[in-house]
Amino acid sequence: MNPKSPPRSSEASDIEGDEDDDTDELGVKQAAHEATFLKLTLLLDPVLPVASRTTDNEGVEAWTSGAGNAQDKPFLAHAQRWAISVRNSAPANAARYRNYNVFVRNLSHGATFLPRFLRTQPPPPELQSASLATLVRYVSLIPFLDDWLAFDGDKDVWSTTQEFLNMGAGDHEEHAVLLANYFMWYDHRHRKKDEDHKSSRSYLVLGHSVPEGNIVFVLRRGVLWNASTGVGYAVSDPHLPLRDVSLVVSSKNVFANVQPLTFASGASAGSSHDLNWDVESNVKGWKPFFTTMNITLPPSVQRRELTYGDTAPEFVEQVERELREALKLAVRRWRSTHFATNFNEAAGLQLREHLLVLEREANGQDRHQEPPAMSPAAANNGQMSPRSTKRLKQKVKMKLALPLRRVHPGSSVLRELQRSREVCGLPLLVSFTDIPRVLQLVENTNIHYNERPGVEFALAVYVCGHPNCVLSVWVYLAALVPL
Repeated sequence: MNPKSPPRSSEASDIEGDEDDDTDELGVKQAAHEATFLKLTLLLDPVLPVASRTTDNEGVEAWTSGAGNAQDKPFLAHAQRWAISVRNSAPANAARYRNYNVFVRNLSHGATFLPRFLRTQPPPPELQSASLATLVRYVSLIPFLDDWLAFDGDKDVWSTTQEFLNMGAGDHEEHAVLLANYFMWYDHRHRKKDEDHKSSRSYLVLGHSVPEGNIVFVLRRGVLWNASTGVGYAVSDPHLPLRDVSLVVSSKNVFANVQPLTFASGASAGSSHDLNWDVESNVKGWKPFFTTMNITLPPSVQRRELTYGDTAPEFVEQVERELREALKLAVRRWRSTHFATNFNEAAGLQLREHLLVLEREANGQDRHQEPPAMSPAAANNGQMSPRSTKRLKQKVKMKLALPLRRVHPGSSVLRELQRSREVCGLPLLVSFTDIPRVLQLVENTNIHYNERPGVEFALAVYVCGHPNCVLSVWVYLAALVPL
């Protein structure tokens, strides 16, 4: 293989910036006519039993067991009546499949009403003049961590955005809430005087997706966002991975989906692109929790302002330096003693310049802007003794984060290398969690497995620091064979 740009997901949508205020503001486009899709179905024999679903009353019981909720009896009684009404309104097979619980467990082992998580919240000061695409990317770069890993087996524990930022990792719901609150802040800041408020509302969409399972998307202007990956899908996209929807949540209400299932019972695949998405007007398809405001909505659990930690340049340089040295040692180890492993340092520097361009483009910056000054660690290509990486390790799950913006394949750096060599390699982008997981990702590419005579390797590492100690890590390993 001889790629000139980062790998692109066939489902990923291009994000071209904020050029207008229509429903395609973020440049999300359907590309089904030019993409190749593969469908894989796995069957288990014997079939595994279906896990028991949370009942609608469990959230109410958790709410009532919390301190200070005795005054909320009318609210809880309404929630129980509403849940019964929803299940009676939905088709029987849909009611059995969907989770209509409007209360979720929080870190205090109590329950929180879903709309209380949504509130206008500003991004870090460094990003407050950035585009929506940049905000989407920032949220997707925060490491992903399943609740069962973070909370000793407890599932679906919802954290506030400040708790999420303090932990430095979270799963689908934490990413979705933060992105929705950023969207609300952005739309409030850029709203025109004559603009309808409903047109710029953001919602949480709770449903079931393939392959993630239970998931939370963000809905804004006809686009569903997977906040943990930064990928957006038009609601009409036939390749939308969201299989079914249970609830849509705004900052003031909850809407239960009482439409028929969009897939046959027992089917292994389906999509919710056929749903009617007129959430606030189609009362036949979406049953609102509040029909009148005679019941007081509890206050938000979110802070008005968020606190973001600083990202020390010294820490960024340390991660880059240690990761580069760890990768060089690992490549030599993977190739064992049977093959000589030589690194072309000059080619590695050239590839690092290419990574700077990719980071700027992924972050919505002009590719012709001057790159940031190279750190002393990156500039020093001499032999360095590897440092301990223990203090950099975190037991969290790393994900592959694909760039959101269109990448230009005609890189002068790669063209220069290809004049005298065959280049086999590709750039990888990950959210940093720990060094061993980056090594595993690079090893899985098998680029190091090259037995051709005269082969050399070019290795480039670029780490870019973002607010609150969020790091995007680019790695480019290439095998260079003389022509």
